[in-house]
Amino acid sequence: MTTRSTSRITFEHVNSPQFQGQSVRAVGKLVAMDDGHVQLVLAGSHEGGPVTTIVCPNGTHKYSPETMGKGHYEVIGQLQSGQIMEMTSVYMGDNFDMGMYADMVSLTHQFPDIF
Repeated sequence: MTTRSTSRITFEHVNSPQFQGQSVRAVGKLVAMDDGHVQLVLAGSHEGGPVTTIVCPNGTHKYSPETMGKGHYEVIGQLQSGQIMEMTSVYMGDNFDMGMYADMVSLTHQFPDIF
């Protein structure tokens, strides 16, 4: 049995051909919700910066409207054309350090053999 790893990405990787069609993990702040989609400002983007759309085929019930503008979520899904097709998500709290996360992701891409 072969195990496939899930690449951690930041905003700068969303449109990279390297990750298109792959399973990815990304952390971002919830900024908008509508029917079947949420929008996150991903780590690696500036506060209030560009958003990434997360397509939620099973609904947005995992995202709480009360966390809008402050809650952070890790999304695991497939990256397709600059959007993430969600498989699952996890609430990470209101005080998640996105800068530290972006630094950690950068290190995992620079030194893949260590991580």
